[in-house]
Amino acid sequence: MTYLASDDRPSSAESRQGLLPRLKIAVVLAMVVGLLAGASPRSSSSARSRSKPRPQPLPELNQKVLDFAKAHRGKKVGDGICTTLAIHALRAADAQSYPRHRGDGDFSWGERVEHLEDALPGDVLQFRDAVFQGKKYVTSRRWISWYANYPHHTAILSASSENGQVLTILHQNVGPKGSSDEQKQRVKQDTLRMNSLQEGGWVRIYRPKQSTKQPFEGLAEPTLPESP
Repeated sequence: MTYLASDDRPSSAESRQGLLPRLKIAVVLAMVVGLLAGASPRSSSSARSRSKPRPQPLPELNQKVLDFAKAHRGKKVGDGICTTLAIHALRAADAQSYPRHRGDGDFSWGERVEHLEDALPGDVLQFRDAVFQGKKYVTSRRWISWYANYPHHTAILSASSENGQVLTILHQNVGPKGSSDEQKQRVKQDTLRMNSLQEGGWVRIYRPKQSTKQPFEGLAEPTLPESP
């Protein structure tokens, strides 16, 4: 450490001239730090808002179909078979009806959606020989496994994630082995991991379309006689 002798000590004028630039620098630095500190929350929040855009509202028909299926979770819809849930949900949404007398049972429920990533809640899914089987490790020693078999089935999409690879569905007339018919025929929620769909099966996605004047087959309202 260096000590200044009395003769080497700077005059008061020289001290003031030396201190002023340092004070100005300190003030400028303090202002910059304050501005950055005040702006960082807004900047980070705006960055977050850009990275997470607001989800777009569902098409009106999809929303109505989804609302119907969710409202009937845990309940039996109609006769409890899988297609009945879709029929009633589409009818409640005033969506278009489609013939259900195909011999192969591969029904169409609206406009075909070709890609999984484009599927929306409220779409109707049609299955054929669809077997889902897989295993996922949770830790190095623990895993979860699943198996589901849908030879011929219909369900309503409730949610989609991972770019369409994980689908949450609402459906009825399904259940584990040993379940009673009453248990199977209640609307329940399940998850499908589409990358575990085995070869030979398929799942088709249909977007509800606005209703025509043709009533649903088997669910038509009685018509009044024409006036004379």
